[in-house]
Amino acid sequence: MVAYQTAKGQVKTVALEDGSNLVIDTDAVVAVEMTRSKRIVELARGQVFVSVAKAPDRPFVIRTVDGTATALGTAYSVRRDDAGTRVMVTESHVRICPSDLPDACRTLGPGEQARITPAGVIGLGRIDPARASLWTSGWLEVDDRPVDEVLSEIARYRKHPVRFDPGQLRGRNVTGSYPLSEPDRALSGVADAAGLTIRYQPDDTLVIEPR
Repeated sequence: MVAYQTAKGQVKTVALEDGSNLVIDTDAVVAVEMTRSKRIVELARGQVFVSVAKAPDRPFVIRTVDGTATALGTAYSVRRDDAGTRVMVTESHVRICPSDLPDACRTLGPGEQARITPAGVIGLGRIDPARASLWTSGWLEVDDRPVDEVLSEIARYRKHPVRFDPGQLRGRNVTGSYPLSEPDRALSGVADAAGLTIRYQPDDTLVIEPR
């Protein structure tokens, strides 16, 4: 088993020995096991995107404490956070199974997403597959999305904390493309679009407030 860990702001691409391509997002902890009969990615924290090389006799599985996401095709992403495990399918199909209810599996198709918890699967509606995987090339694209969600997403890529009160920002949405490889620039763009101010603290903490 080979272990990988990314720092805050780092996105790492790994070419796996089977020909699959694994992109590891910021602040993630991953382990990969390749044998003759199986291919398993253990995702402890963070997000990965994988383009799976075809090998019907060697299932490709991304596993978290919440359950499994098994490739039935080529490309999908899996994200593990405090809310559970989120699976987004870019191409073909993925079979997802909660850890405590192996009979409650569900198959997702292109543009579908769901959250796995140990107790079940929760559908999350449709996504734009191209937009969902843009983070692999360093961009976040949003369309009329709550500004607190966008700030939280960008903050994952910043080495120092970002502070804001979601309640103060309620009702403010933003649309745009933001560079995740330059989180301060991205946050500045969001602040300009949403009418917010940014203050830098001596410890490089960034505080965002309404104007």
